[in-house]
Amino acid sequence: MGARLDTNEIAGDTRRYYYVLRLAGSALAPKDEEMLELAVANGAKVVVFTTHTDCAAEKVAADPVSRKRYPALAKAVDERLARFREFQALPSIRAKIAAGELLVKWVDLDTLNERALPHEEPARPPTD
Repeated sequence: MGARLDTNEIAGDTRRYYYVLRLAGSALAPKDEEMLELAVANGAKVVVFTTHTDCAAEKVAADPVSRKRYPALAKAVDERLARFREFQALPSIRAKIAAGELLVKWVDLDTLNERALPHEEPARPPTD
């Protein structure tokens, strides 16, 4: 969701042949899953989920005081891996992945070094 990320630069495509959803903490809500499913139904062939370094939403989820102030955001960050897997498990998405018609990846963007790295979900504190 941060303004530091230039979606044209990330995608390497200025023709606008892609959809971009900017979500705090890269946390999907059910409506976002449906939007992505619709994009795939309309021809999208690649879905890339990204997180980035120095993410304010991740800092909220990692800090007990901030978790109390922003409980919905913290919960969304806690659940984002499950939501990502839920999206991949949608019947239409699963079928396209299995048929080799859709690629779904998650990468971490290192905004300091301008690198894309394979995603590794960090440990989160237990929810309250």
